[in-house]
Amino acid sequence: MRLIRFKAKLLEIIKAENISIIAYERPAGFHKQSLIIAGELVGVLKMVAEEHHIHLACYSATEIKKFATGKGNAKKHEMIKAAEAKGYNPQDDNEADAIHLYDLAINKLMFNTTPTNLDTLTSKFVQP
Repeated sequence: MRLIRFKAKLLEIIKAENISIIAYERPAGFHKQSLIIAGELVGVLKMVAEEHHIHLACYSATEIKKFATGKGNAKKHEMIKAAEAKGYNPQDDNEADAIHLYDLAINKLMFNTTPTNLDTLTSKFVQP
């Protein structure tokens, strides 16, 4: 039932927001059951993305941190500072991670470039 509800909610959001890119952080960890559940959800996500011709991007936590701060083992407060330096005001480290994930996906998928001047690129899409 969880997968059916996830797919329904995903389709609702795609329709309401005209989604063209979905980016997510690659599931990782040591808890077998949560990785199994995350894998199932990713499978549904991939299926829906393909059915609706949506760009899909998956990045590891290390890739996101390296993109945001220049180092793959950045701490939570460093991720928040990096988001603030871009003009955002994240409420916590999770929101900061989401901001960097969004910027990374826009950079890689829409512009297919290496990180150069992301502030200029993302200002075309979202104002902080």
